[in-house]
Amino acid sequence: MRFNLLNRLFPVIIIFIVSLSTARADDFRKGEKTIGVEVGYNSFNESAVTGITFSYRFNRLLRIAPNVQYVFRNNQTDAFIFNCDFHVPFKIKTSRVELFPLAGVCYASWNHHGLDGIRTISDDVSSRDSQFGINVGGGIGFKCSGNLRLFAEGRYSFVRDYNNTSILAGIAYSF
Repeated sequence: MRFNLLNRLFPVIIIFIVSLSTARADDFRKGEKTIGVEVGYNSFNESAVTGITFSYRFNRLLRIAPNVQYVFRNNQTDAFIFNCDFHVPFKIKTSRVELFPLAGVCYASWNHHGLDGIRTISDDVSSRDSQFGINVGGGIGFKCSGNLRLFAEGRYSFVRDYNNTSILAGIAYSF
């Protein structure tokens, strides 16, 4: 298991973010849906990640947020990751900002290229390793206008042989 500075500091950052919040989210309405794009960094292969995200708010304190991500190839590995997270948003002092811890499940499918020294690009399923895992993390959301949301989040994924940290930022349309 690889431990780098980002993996060690991640739990401390999440605890700090959650401690700044209050338990209100009045400005965000029940049934609110968002769809958006996200970009960021994945620590497993030290590469960029991009994705499409959706969220649905059940009530003022619970939101489901599935997303699909592609981790770009670096160190001869790339991946598709499917996450289904639950957010518990907390409004902070201003009505436009919310913090949220998150927890959920993921399915990560990592592809290894050039393992035999001959292949450089392979669609062979033997070069793909797929695992289920658990996500924990947190983030911050900013309501720019009635329909525009900006967000940033950090997530640690516990996946056998593929534990990783993802730091993401994105923009979403709310409807």
